[in-house]
Amino acid sequence: MLKKSVASARKVRFCRRVNLQSLHPFLDKEGYLRVDRRLQHSHLPYDSKHQLILPSAHHFTELVIMNGHLRLLHAGPQLWSASLRQQLRQYRE
Repeated sequence: MLKKSVASARKVRFCRRVNLQSLHPFLDKEGYLRVDRRLQHSHLPYDSKHQLILPSAHHFTELVIMNGHLRLLHAGPQLWSASLRQQLRQYRE
């Protein structure tokens, strides 16, 4: 089910009002849209340097947010964001 959600998220067009160009987006070797930051020469893991870009109005994105919110017992956005980054890093290893 997760693979279907990710596959359908790849097909979603992003809102034209969002300025993605400032993030220097690129598609990685697996076809995911990622941020190309100035951290490319750092010793951080790949997922920290090039975070995923998810569409804001997509069911998969809502599921990711809701899962993190409930798992962290309604924690604030900073804790949730840090936890999500760590969780996504673990899935890739």
